[in-house]
Amino acid sequence: MLTKELIADIEKRAFQQACGEPIAWTRELEVVASGYCKYLADAAHEPDLNPLQVCQMVASALALAVYARNIGWISHKAFDQASTYAAEVRRRSLSKWKGQVVVVSGKGTTAHHAPASTTKH
Repeated sequence: MLTKELIADIEKRAFQQACGEPIAWTRELEVVASGYCKYLADAAHEPDLNPLQVCQMVASALALAVYARNIGWISHKAFDQASTYAAEVRRRSLSKWKGQVVVVSGKGTTAHHAPASTTKH
């Protein structure tokens, strides 16, 4: 069984691997790393997400990495690596819709009154 401590350790190692360099950990950065990993894990593995939701999850992960970079918790190089990793997660996650026309309605998103959007992947 995974304990909270073990999960936190796995998230820290995953974030450090995504950043490609050693990290000087603080409690605040651990929270950011946890969010980054959870957003990308959901984008990669949640079966009920549509392409818009995948992109929203990846954007949320990137926003956390931007915050960590701007505060100075991670270097610009580490951010670039984390950004590249997130882009790869997005690419792989969206590949299941490759060649399909996907219609995403506004229902269940923050844009309740937005018209449906159609994208070809």
